[in-house]
Amino acid sequence: MTAKNIYQKLIAVRKTVPYLQKDQQGHNFNYVGSSQVLGALREKMDEQGLVLFPHVISSKVTPTAVQSQDKYGNPKVTTTYFTELEMEFEWVDAESGESKKVPFYAQGMDIGGEKGVGKALTYAEKYFLLKQFNIPTDQDDPDAFNNRIDHILPKVASDEQIAELNGYAGEISHLRGVAMEGVYSAIGVQNVNKMPADWYLPVRNNLIDMLKKARGKAEPQATQRQQQSLPVNEQGGQQVSEQKPQETQPMPVQKRQETPQPSSPQVTFESFTLKRIEHGQTPQKTAFAKLFVVPFHSNAEQIVFANTAETLEQIKGLQEGSQVSLQVRQENGFSFLVAVGESVYAS
Repeated sequence: MTAKNIYQKLIAVRKTVPYLQKDQQGHNFNYVGSSQVLGALREKMDEQGLVLFPHVISSKVTPTAVQSQDKYGNPKVTTTYFTELEMEFEWVDAESGESKKVPFYAQGMDIGGEKGVGKALTYAEKYFLLKQFNIPTDQDDPDAFNNRIDHILPKVASDEQIAELNGYAGEISHLRGVAMEGVYSAIGVQNVNKMPADWYLPVRNNLIDMLKKARGKAEPQATQRQQQSLPVNEQGGQQVSEQKPQETQPMPVQKRQETPQPSSPQVTFESFTLKRIEHGQTPQKTAFAKLFVVPFHSNAEQIVFANTAETLEQIKGLQEGSQVSLQVRQENGFSFLVAVGESVYAS
C-alpha cells in the first residue's frame, strides 16, 4: 500500500472532528476551550504520526493605561499589556520527514504583563487548529448540528468502504468476464464513488452474494479446463484408448455451463417463495426493487432485480411469504425479472 503524504494525513485528521460545541462560559458568551480542541484532535494526530511545532517569528507588546474608579469612587489607573505574535505553525510527518509551514497571527491581553505571551500562544493554537481543519463551532449540541448538516449535504460512502466494494466487484468482474460498471449497474449503482453512505451495507451484501455464486460457477469450469488440458498417454506416439479424465468429468455440470443464457429456460416461468421485497433508488433517481426468493427445488435464496417500469408495476400486488410464478432472465450472472405469472397465491 502506498504511504500517505502529509496532506492526506491532514485530511484524515480533519475527518475525525466534524463539529465542536461551545461549552465554555465567558463574559456574556460561550466559547470552545483550547483543551477541548486539542483533545479532540490529539489522538488522530498521534495515529497519523503528525507533529505540530509553533514558531514565534516576532513579537510586540503595547502597554495601555486605563483609567477607572475603585469601589469607593477613587480614581484608579490600570495598565494593560496587549501582546501580538507573528508566528509559523509547522506540520511535520514523523514517518517521512515531510513538513509544511503555515503563517499565523496571535494576540493576548493581560493586566500584569507576564501572561501575555502565554495567552497569545493558547489563542493561536486553538484558532489555528479550528481553521486548519475547518471545524465549525456553534451552541447546538453535536447531534442537532449533524442532523442539520445531513439535510444540506448527504453523506457518501467512505474511501475505505468504496475500496472494499471495488474489491468484491473486481473479482466478480474477473470471474464473469464483464466490466465492473456492469456489475454495479446490475444492482442499481451508477457511480460507486458518489454512493450514499446508507447504501454501503445493502450493496456489500449483494456483492458478496454474487461473488459466492460467481466462485461456485467458476470452480466446475476450472476443473473442466484442467481435465481437458491433461497430457494424453502415448504408446509409440499413439493415444491410449482408455482416458480416465473423460470418464470422471462432471457431465451434468458441464452441460449446464454450455447452455447458452438466452435459451428456453430463461423464457419459462418458475415457481418461487417470496421472502421479501426491498425498494431502492439509484443516485440518478431510477427506481428498482430486489425480490428475495427461494425456488421450490432448492433452499438457496436468490435475488431477482426488477428495474423496468413494467416489472415494478407487476410486483405491486405481490405479498411477502406467498408463492409466485416468475419469468426470469440471466444477464452477466445476475437475475432480472421479465414478468410475473398469473399463478400467485398466499402461502
